[in-house]
Parts: sequence; structure tokens; C-alpha cells
Amino acid sequence: MSPDEFIQLCESSGANCVFICQLNLRNINPRTYLSKGLLEYLNQVSSQIRPDIIIFSHELQAKHQKNLVETLKQIPISDINEVILDIFAKRAQSHIGKVQVELAQMQHLATRLVGGWTHLERQKGGIGLRGPGEKQLETDRRLLKKRITKLEQDLEALKTHRRSTQKKRRSLPIFQVALVGYTNAGKSTLFNQLTGQDAFTADQLFATLDPMVRKFKNSENLPICISDTVGFMSNLPQVLMNAFHATLDEVCDAHLILHVIDASDPQCKKKEKVVIQTLKSLDINLDNMLTVYNKIDVEPTTFISEDTICISAKEGTGLSSLKTIITDCFKQYTP
Repeated sequence: MSPDEFIQLCESSGANCVFICQLNLRNINPRTYLSKGLLEYLNQVSSQIRPDIIIFSHELQAKHQKNLVETLKQIPISDINEVILDIFAKRAQSHIGKVQVELAQMQHLATRLVGGWTHLERQKGGIGLRGPGEKQLETDRRLLKKRITKLEQDLEALKTHRRSTQKKRRSLPIFQVALVGYTNAGKSTLFNQLTGQDAFTADQLFATLDPMVRKFKNSENLPICISDTVGFMSNLPQVLMNAFHATLDEVCDAHLILHVIDASDPQCKKKEKVVIQTLKSLDINLDNMLTVYNKIDVEPTTFISEDTICISAKEGTGLSSLKTIITDCFKQYTP
């Protein structure tokens, strides 16, 4: 993950980044993640700027997080997983989205109880709540496991309902188009242009979490549906990939996949590979995928050949050609 992307993530979660420190880690300290010298440097910096929180751009183990808090004078420590989970929790709107977010949060929290936090190790009495001598940590583990099981059951029920709805849709002569791409590539803006809807758009990471399916706005009134999906990101925590697999079912069922790429992004080629690798890991067939370079109203930073689909969803440039391509794909489609 690049420093710019990390800053964007932090700001998307509501944090105000006052100091960015790039550390060169040769080896990970098994106790504190950082070496003694780096810890001393971080201690000096934090004593000067007095941050409310310190965020690491990599995943931390529970023991690392606990020991870092103790070493850095009780300054709260978060890692990239917790930042993304916080963003997802704020943005999820649908019931299935909220269940998936909470499940991911509970699964992440479960790893934080393994190490045993000191404030959870105390004995605590309670009639009818625990067995004899059960510690608070053991109670928390038990209750957490119970909640995870309930969320998994709820999610499976929602998946079953979603599959039933999709099965009915597949039985209809409807051509399904799915928009995929790296987060903040402009998928939702394009979705609004293709459907005439008003889905939330913003220049921020993970602006869209809940999948949306709407009818394609075209003069011929053809039976075509467009779906908008959650954006991808490099090194996305597996716990989130697992939880949000249900929202990507729209891509699995699509007859046409439009891979939207931000042509103005200097890292667009790298991000294009991330999306393709992620789709392959989900066993999604890419034979029916077309690449669409978006944001050409901003000067492109990558070479674009003449036969490439180029648009500006914001300005409307190239949209008529893209709509023609979608219509032609529908007419060539044979169920």
C-alpha cells in the first residue's frame, strides 16, 4: 500500500493525519513489532506532537498491539485492518452489509482476545452468567463466539434469500452488467450515468459498500441491468474478503463485466492487476470483461491505445459509445 493510499484511508475514517513516518523494517520484533531504536524514535515524536492515536499501515498481531500501547505511554494503537473496518462500519447501509461488517469486526476482535488483555483477566462474580471461577476473558470469548455464530447464521440466511432472488432474475431474459474496479475509480458515478439513478458518490475510498442493481437507461428499453459493487484494494484483509463475498455475487452472475480504471492515477496499472488477481481468486470468469478507462477529463497518466474504451463519467465524455457497446453485447448474447 502506497503512503498516499494509506493517508486517504486514514482521512476516510475521519482521522486528521498530523505526522507520517515511513519506517524501514528489516526484521519484525516478536514482542513489539518495531525494533528498540524505532520505538525510541516513535516515543520521541509522540511526546512532541501528542497524537490521539497511532495507526500502522500493516496488520498487527494482538500481542504487538498490546505491547506497543504499553511502550508508547498508553497511546491507542490501530492497524490498517481496524481502519478499514471502521470505514466499512460507517458506510454500510443495507442489512446484509451491516451484518457482514459486524461479523468481520467480531472475527477481528476474536483475535484480540487470544493474547489476553490484562483488564479482562480479572475474576468477576456473576450469578447465572458463568461457571465457577470463570474469568472475564473466558466470558468474553464465549459471548463473542456466540455472537459470531449468530451473525454467520444470519448471513447464511441472507445469502439464501439473495440466491433465491438472483435465481428468479436469471430465469428472466435480463442481461446483467457488473461494474468492478479499484476503490475510488469512479464506478458509482458511471453507474448513475448508465442508470439515471442518484447513488452516493464521493472522492473517497470505499464510498460504495452495498451492491446496487438498476435498469440500464437506454432509448430501446432493452432488458439490461447494471450493478455497482464494492471497490477492491491491495492487501485487503482476508476477514473482509470472506465477509463481503456475498456482495460480489452480482459479478459472478454478470454476462458482461466492465472493469473501470482511473486513467489519471499514476498507479493505475498496478491497481488494475490487483483487481484482476482478486477476481481470479474468487473464481470469476474474465472472458466477458471489458476494460473502461475513466476520468479522461483529467490528464491520463498511462498510455491508452486507440481501441481502448475511454470515458469521463463525470463530464459524460464517451458515454454514448459505451452505451452502444453494452447494447451490442446484449444483442450478441444468446442465453
